[in-house]
Amino acid sequence: MGICPLHNCCCRLYTPDCKGDGGKNGLTEVIFAKDMADAYEIVNKRVLSHGVIRRSVRGDTRFLPNVLLVIDSPKPKLSQYAPNRFPQVDDPDSAWVILDDGETTYENRMHEPVDQTAHGSKLLERYPYTRRFSYSIGRPWDLEGGMPPSLMEVYLQGIEGKVHITGFARSIDTYNYLNLNLLWLASVQQRIAESTGLSPGTIALMIVNAHLYLRDEDEVGKIREVDEALPGRHARLIRAKTIPMGWRETLEYVYSEGFEDATQWGEIFERQGKAKFGHRVLIDIENPLEDMIDDMAPFTRTYGEEYAARYIIGIPEVRIEDGEVYTYASRARGDPDDPKWFKRGVVDQLSAVIRRLKSDRWTRRAAVIISRPWDILLDEPACLRAYVFQALDDETLGLTLFMRSNDAFGATHANQYGFARLLEWVARETGFKNCRMTLLACNMHIYQDSWDAVEKILRPEMPTLRERLGLDD
Repeated sequence: MGICPLHNCCCRLYTPDCKGDGGKNGLTEVIFAKDMADAYEIVNKRVLSHGVIRRSVRGDTRFLPNVLLVIDSPKPKLSQYAPNRFPQVDDPDSAWVILDDGETTYENRMHEPVDQTAHGSKLLERYPYTRRFSYSIGRPWDLEGGMPPSLMEVYLQGIEGKVHITGFARSIDTYNYLNLNLLWLASVQQRIAESTGLSPGTIALMIVNAHLYLRDEDEVGKIREVDEALPGRHARLIRAKTIPMGWRETLEYVYSEGFEDATQWGEIFERQGKAKFGHRVLIDIENPLEDMIDDMAPFTRTYGEEYAARYIIGIPEVRIEDGEVYTYASRARGDPDDPKWFKRGVVDQLSAVIRRLKSDRWTRRAAVIISRPWDILLDEPACLRAYVFQALDDETLGLTLFMRSNDAFGATHANQYGFARLLEWVARETGFKNCRMTLLACNMHIYQDSWDAVEKILRPEMPTLRERLGLDD
């Protein structure tokens, strides 16, 4: 992320009548697969066996929330059980026609109104460790349509000579469309690899609502059972009861087990020239409104409340001050740059989300896009790219956030505090009693200038026995 402009200002749950697994595993999970076909088969069998039955306007479904799928082999591969055939397989982009937006495609959105591929490829070629190459696929007006695109964002990360790709989807019908989404991500990854000289690495897809329709259950039942691949270094799930508990575990993981690489900020700040980072750190917070600040947090509660209100929610009003290019609130509620670039009016996505949740509690379309195509031109592009609200049960509202980059020491605790207040606000407006929060940071890092501070948090000096007994006085 570098120094984010915002930072500088700064269980699966079941209703009594639901059917499916009784909840042996957690609400959020990471699935590792050897290849694309295995991934398709594992996810569909998991949704079939563990999914909760949920009403839908297009037919009842089984669904699982917050599935991060990580695939070792980047080679395109169609499962023998997938219903997709040519020409969709030969040309994956042909499957992604956005009917609500003049029948544009994902590919169109990658090149209009800014050619994100051209700018991003040059950036990645010059800085193989860059954290700033993330495709903005979603648009602010998508929420207003009847069929918004599933895929909202695509992030690319160079690590040790390979380019890894991560997609973020608000919702995917896993039986009919998962394999096609993976094929499309592989095609994007291959093009970027060829243009930058890097090799294709892992492919990942974060699915906020992974579901299959009950009408397809018989076909899914025919899919073979496949073993998951062994977990690797390209994703980590952290489960925590509270934000501070998740923060400390995140610091421990990144500091002790993370990769280490150069950063672009080293050209400006010498002590930020290196960073340790975790690739695809997925954090699931069971009670984000409980015990919200760690004793060692690098911010105050007053700051956290002001940050949440002005920079994230936009209350009492959306305001961009001198020296700021945007805030997360302006991107969510109507950014002044939108009409210039998009040639259409602004959209208050947060208000639209609240209206949609009020009209359909189980909607899969309560999504907000924060990123913009022109972020690729900025030195400080938005770290937060998109977020999605969804009902986890009758009384619990979930919030899933996708970040291309997050400073584990200097920013994520304050970020999560603000995001929790956003979740609380939307839950109150829409009649939910409980909240749960999930955050995926594609690059969760600790800058070199923070290593000593993190060491003191994780391994504080303890007084000796003589000191405790007062014998050294």
